[in-house]
Amino acid sequence: MPKVMVMAQVQQLKSQGYCGPIKIFSSDEMTHYNRHLERCERLDAKLAVRMESQPHLLFPWMSELVQNSRFVDAWEDLFGNDLLLTSTSLRRKEPGAGQYAGWHQDTFYIRYEPIWYICLVAITDQTVENGCLHLIPGSHQWPLLQHADTEDLSSVLTRGQRITESFDDSGASPMELAAGEIMFFHPGIVHGSPPNHSSQRRVLSLVEVCPPKTRRTGQRGRATLLRGVDTYGHFDLVEWPITECGPREVEMHRMACQSRVAQMYLGSERIPPGLR
Repeated sequence: MPKVMVMAQVQQLKSQGYCGPIKIFSSDEMTHYNRHLERCERLDAKLAVRMESQPHLLFPWMSELVQNSRFVDAWEDLFGNDLLLTSTSLRRKEPGAGQYAGWHQDTFYIRYEPIWYICLVAITDQTVENGCLHLIPGSHQWPLLQHADTEDLSSVLTRGQRITESFDDSGASPMELAAGEIMFFHPGIVHGSPPNHSSQRRVLSLVEVCPPKTRRTGQRGRATLLRGVDTYGHFDLVEWPITECGPREVEMHRMACQSRVAQMYLGSERIPPGLR
C-alpha cells in the first residue's frame, strides 16, 4: 500500500508523465526554509549563486528538507525502500525580471537508465501569474527533440537551452502549486515556464531520485543514500553535510558539481553556477 500517494497518482505519472499536487510540507515549514535561503543570499553573493546546484551538500537545512520522512515516503511509493538522491537545485524567479525557461526535455542532457524522476517542491506558491511550470501531458513518450544552447540571459536554464524543432504545444498545462506541495514529473516530458508577472518572488527546489539499480550513462555518477541500502554500487556515495559551507561540505559540493558537468555540460563551454 502506498504511504503518501494513491495508486491513481502513480498511474498518472506513468501514463501522463506527471502527477500532483501532493501536500507534503506545511506553509510554516516552507517559510522556515525560505528564510534560510534568504539568509544565505545576504551572507555572500557568490554563495547565492552556488546554491543553485546541489545545495543539499552545502546546507544542513536543505538536507533536512529532502530527508523529511513524508517526502521520502512519497519517493518510496514510486521506487521502493532503497533510494538514491542524485541532484538538487534551487530555482528563483524574480518579479518583473523577464526570466523564463524555454521548452526542453531534461533527458536530452541528463540520462539515467532504467528509471528516475524529478520532483518539484514548491517553497513559495507557484501560480500562472508568477511563472509556474508548464508541461505537455504525455510528451514523455515522444522521442527526444532537437535542442540547442542560446545566449539568452533571460533564460533561467544554465545553458539557455530550448527545443529548436517544431512540435504541438497546444495541450500545455500550467502546474499551479501552493507552498508545501510537490509534483513529480518524468525527465523526458516537454516543459518550461513563462516570466514572473507578479509582485512576489517564485522559489522552488528540484529534486532527482532513482532506485540503486539505475545507472548513469557515460561517466560514473555521485549520489547520496536517501533511504535503505545500495547493493548495486553504480554511484560513488556522498555523505550529508554537517557544517554549513564547511571545508568538507565545500569539497563534497565541488566534486558533485564537477560530476554533473561531466554529463550535463558535455560539448558545452559553459560553467554551471555551482563552479563559478
